[in-house]
Amino acid sequence: MDFSKDVSGDARATAARLDFERTATRVERVDPATSARARLQAMSLGRELRARRRPPESYAVELESLTDQLRRVLDGPGAPLAAVPAGAPS
Repeated sequence: MDFSKDVSGDARATAARLDFERTATRVERVDPATSARARLQAMSLGRELRARRRPPESYAVELESLTDQLRRVLDGPGAPLAAVPAGAPS
């Protein structure tokens, strides 16, 4: 049995989660509403991961995308965070 793929996916998911939390905390200072919406989306993704409806790699990809959207808020004026329903295809 090859556990290296599972470990790699879990490590990426953990790194994505930590990066998301740092970025969301920074965004919260300038745009609390956007930060809150992003955190709700991240919580939904986390529930899907824990319920095994979403693999760690997919969770990491979605969370990295959400983090990129938050970074755009920090980088300057732009479009607000797009609402993506949980479970929507990416």
